[in-house]
Amino acid sequence: MVRLVGECRDLGDDRLAWRGRLTEGIAKMIDADLVFSGEVAGCVALRPRGLGSVEWGWENGFDREFFGRQTAIMLEDPGYYPTMNLYFARFASDDGVCLSRRQLLKDRAWYASDDYQRVHRGLGIDHMLWCFSELKRSAASDVSAGVVVNRARGRRDFKARERLLVRETHAAVARHIGGALAGHEDVSARALPPRARQVLACLLQGDTDKQVAARLRLSVLTVNSYTKAVYRHFGVRGRAELMARWIRRGWGAGFSWDEEP
Repeated sequence: MVRLVGECRDLGDDRLAWRGRLTEGIAKMIDADLVFSGEVAGCVALRPRGLGSVEWGWENGFDREFFGRQTAIMLEDPGYYPTMNLYFARFASDDGVCLSRRQLLKDRAWYASDDYQRVHRGLGIDHMLWCFSELKRSAASDVSAGVVVNRARGRRDFKARERLLVRETHAAVARHIGGALAGHEDVSARALPPRARQVLACLLQGDTDKQVAARLRLSVLTVNSYTKAVYRHFGVRGRAELMARWIRRGWGAGFSWDEEP
């Protein structure tokens, strides 16, 4: 668990990269088949609205297109998936709680529910875990980060030890979102063109414009143009402010967005 959190922090400046590592790590830690990780607004108000997510496990045979169609319906109608709202009703008074589907809804009611018949049966999943934490650093109110962990239909339920592992792992990650771990509000280096990302990596490693030009086989004028684009992208006025941004946030040196020439 500690190693996984550390690996996420090494990729902390890229919200897609560290969330990708988190979803894969949790899946392998507790033997899950499909994991979602992301940020959601409106959890306490029981009107959840996704702000962005990363998934792991589609290669295990689940129908991603079917899930996409169901998600589109849920976005239009927050009451379409009431079991999730049962979780958020508990979450409102117990921030960070990790609950399984059986702790929210017993088998008889679950298998007769619209949630199971409309979504889970078609997707091929049954047992689930929900675990969300409110983001104290977020500029907006009622924004939370969470993971939803699934096992394929026919597999066993999650044990208490597995629920505890998910809760503690997510708690250790959530406290850093908006700091050492980039959140949905943060500008991402991945949005820059490939050459600009290469220049950014060189700048963060302390290269001067001349050194960057030699390293990337570009003219100094071209490097200077990319450097200004990087500054505009992150809203900084120069190299010192760019470096201070990285250091202040505690972002690691694992530049998953960097593409060496």
